Amino acid sequence: MSLAARYREGRTPRVYSFIPSRERARLSHRALRRRGRLVRSISPPSTLLAPRSSRLTAHGPPTCTTQYDTDVVTWSPQGRIFQVEYAMEAVKQGSVAVGLKNDSFAVIATLKRAPSELSSYQRKIFKIDDHLGIAISGLTADGRILCRYIRNECLNHRYVYESAMPVGRLVRQVADKAQVGTQRSWKRPYGVGLMSAGYDEKSGAHVYYNCPSGNFYEYKAFAMGSRSQAAKTYMERRVIGGEVERDAMTMDELICHTLKALHSTIQDGDLNERNCSVAVVGKGQPFTILEGDSLAPFVATVLAEDEEEDAGDDAMVE
Repeated sequence: MSLAARYREGRTPRVYSFIPSRERARLSHRALRRRGRLVRSISPPSTLLAPRSSRLTAHGPPTCTTQYDTDVVTWSPQGRIFQVEYAMEAVKQGSVAVGLKNDSFAVIATLKRAPSELSSYQRKIFKIDDHLGIAISGLTADGRILCRYIRNECLNHRYVYESAMPVGRLVRQVADKAQVGTQRSWKRPYGVGLMSAGYDEKSGAHVYYNCPSGNFYEYKAFAMGSRSQAAKTYMERRVIGGEVERDAMTMDELICHTLKALHSTIQDGDLNERNCSVAVVGKGQPFTILEGDSLAPFVATVLAEDEEEDAGDDAMVE
C-alpha cells in the first residue's frame, strides 16, 4: 500500500531509515525497535501528497537571507554573498561624492555631513600625495584605515624608487586588499567606497572607483553615495553629451560642473562653502583641497547659474 493510501486510512506508515536491506532482513521487528532504527514518519500528509516541486520548496533551503549572511564565506543558493552586498549598501547610504576628469585635470567633490547641529562637518576628502587624493563614501572609520594604508604605500614607493607611485598600480593594490576581506571567515568587507583622483606624467589624469567587493573601475565621470543618480544624470547630459568638449574644459569649468552635479543631489537646504569640499589635481597642479573662502567664488557662480536656468525654465512654462 502506498504512503498516500495509508494516510487516507489514518494509518501512519513505518519507514526504515539508514539500514541496508541485507542487515534489515537479518534483524527481527523487535530488534529493529530496540535499536531505534524503526521510526515513524513525521511528514504531514499534505507534503507527501503534494507535487515534487512544492515538496522541494517546502523542505529546501529557506528563502530568508539570515541563513546565509552570518559570515562572508557562505554562498546563497542564488550565488550571492550577502555580507559583500551589505557593504556595498553602506556605500549607497553614505555621503555623495562626485568625480570628473579630462586629459589634464581630475576633480572630486563631496558633500560633508554633520551628526548634529552642534557638531562640525566630517571630512570626506583626504590628500595622499602631491599627485593623488581620495574621496570616501560609507563608513568613515574604514575609510581612514584605507587612507593610512595608501599613504604608507606611496611613501614606501617614493623612498625606494624616488618617484611617485602610479595611480593605477596603487588602486589595484587597494582592490587586492579589499578582496581579502571577502574571502576570510574572520574578516569582513570594508564598508566604504573610494574614489581616487590622480595624475600620472605619462598617462594623464585618472578617476578610479574602488568597490567593497574588491573590484575597481576607471571613469570619465562618476558619482557614489546617496542620491548619486541625480549627479550621474547631470553629467551624462551636460558634460559627456554637452556642447563643450570635456577635454577642452579648463580646470575652473570642471570644478563648476562638479559642483553643479553635487548640487543636483541636495534635497534639503542649499549648497554652500561649509557643507562641501572640492579637490583638484592635474598637469602642473598638485593635489589641492578647496574649502571655505577658497571655494566660495565657485559656489556663488554655480548658484547664480542655477538661478538663471530656473528663471529661464519658468519663463518658458509661462
